[in-house]
Amino acid sequence: MKWNIEPDLIWSVAAIFAATLVLWLLISGAAKRARNRFVALLEAASSGEDPQHEVEVASRRITALRLVVSAGRYALVIAALLMILRRLNVPLDSLLLPAGFLGAALGLGAQNLVRDIVAGLFIVFEGQLAVGDTVRIGGTIGRVEQIGLRITTLRDTSGHLFSLPNGTIATVRKCPRRRVLQRSVRLPA
Repeated sequence: MKWNIEPDLIWSVAAIFAATLVLWLLISGAAKRARNRFVALLEAASSGEDPQHEVEVASRRITALRLVVSAGRYALVIAALLMILRRLNVPLDSLLLPAGFLGAALGLGAQNLVRDIVAGLFIVFEGQLAVGDTVRIGGTIGRVEQIGLRITTLRDTSGHLFSLPNGTIATVRKCPRRRVLQRSVRLPA
């Protein structure tokens, strides 16, 4: 079997790769500039009128920025692959059936992961928790160390670290800041 590759085909695939690389670099540069701006806001928050609120807002913005950048990169790579396949005359409609089966299998297998991520999005965007808050989630009392899309991490007063999947967080009880300072040593383990 002899492959007859046209020079026009090579140039168009190379152009798709080049455009994808340029867009990837533009997204990365814009994300880096936005992240630096949010980090500067975090540093300036300590001298503001309401430092706790300003830190929470900047933290939510950084988390949202990570989400948008990741989604943009995935969309860019998928679009580039589809354009290359189309240019190579691969019938894309023949990919629909396997993609549907793969999507169904992933959807069934990743229900808990999707539930955790959706719950994490609500926690981040609604500002239900903030890093540094002392909270009771279920039977666990501790200070919030990290809020991720999939898990929230608490550290209790004895130093134990708890990683709670966001999808399992049903009720959160926040301890007031002034009482936390007085009772931080006496919290049960």
